Amino acid sequence: MTGPWSERAWDGVPFPELSDDQLLAICDKHGFGHAAIDRLPSTGVINTIYTLGDDLVLRVPKPGLLSDTYTESVAVPVAHASGVRTPALVAFDDDRDIVDVPYTVYERVHAGTLAFVDADDGDLVDVYHELGRDIARLHATVTDCPDPDGLLDDPGRHSTPEVAYETARRGFIGAEHVRFVERVFAAVEPALVDARRFRRFVHDDLQTTNVMADLDAYAAMIDWGDAGWGDPALDLCYLPITAVPHVLAGYREVMPIDGEDTIEARVWWDHIWDTLSNLRNRPEPGSIDEFRPGGQLFELLAFAMTDDGAAFVRRAMGR
Repeated sequence: MTGPWSERAWDGVPFPELSDDQLLAICDKHGFGHAAIDRLPSTGVINTIYTLGDDLVLRVPKPGLLSDTYTESVAVPVAHASGVRTPALVAFDDDRDIVDVPYTVYERVHAGTLAFVDADDGDLVDVYHELGRDIARLHATVTDCPDPDGLLDDPGRHSTPEVAYETARRGFIGAEHVRFVERVFAAVEPALVDARRFRRFVHDDLQTTNVMADLDAYAAMIDWGDAGWGDPALDLCYLPITAVPHVLAGYREVMPIDGEDTIEARVWWDHIWDTLSNLRNRPEPGSIDEFRPGGQLFELLAFAMTDDGAAFVRRAMGR
């Protein structure tokens, strides 16, 4: 270990920059015409994003970080066909004749991501409620996803307290904090073991940058690069925990969630694991509060201090 910070695959890898000639060649190849082309801010960490006119979006991944693009090429057509609100995949091109990476073109969603909506979670109840309904549609409807080349991801969770040990070794937490995580893990481990039997088609990266809304109305879920088969609770892992009760309320209007009696335990563990893991990430200049290393920790604290949050935690811990 050379320093306390975790190194991620995309750290230090620049976003690809396409020339005007390359952008026009892509439009010509796929018959899109010569509409106005603009660069959009990259809300994620993998893709450079361009708008092609008013109706299309081009996504070009960083070299060496191509697995998400291949996963999307398999997952998105199935998810879109199921009726889930997600933009259609218009083109997937792996010819490498214009750029040296595969790229995708999607229908454009005229909305913004929740990460940049200037509202408290309490003002987004309807958005999260409808998102929950859409997640349930995904889990209920997609029962098969042809994947002959094994391009789907393998969603799963880290079901040991090792995350606490590693975070402590790097100096971010102390021995008492490790013991706290061990107590949580002891309480939730039976639920995590039991959940291995659940198999739903999950997005597995539903953070606020991948949920789109317009005028406080849910619009779509995007970025399917981590999709695959797993515990449906994994689609609650990366959302603000304060939003989870609203998402679950919408979900339950469509169908019961697998392992209803242990859902709080699984969600609580997933959020603790993700919070500890992110504590080790080097802070990115200009990050929104949610994505600062300590942001999730304060979300957990704020949630646990509410009556509903405290009840959620008690159920998670079997009390």
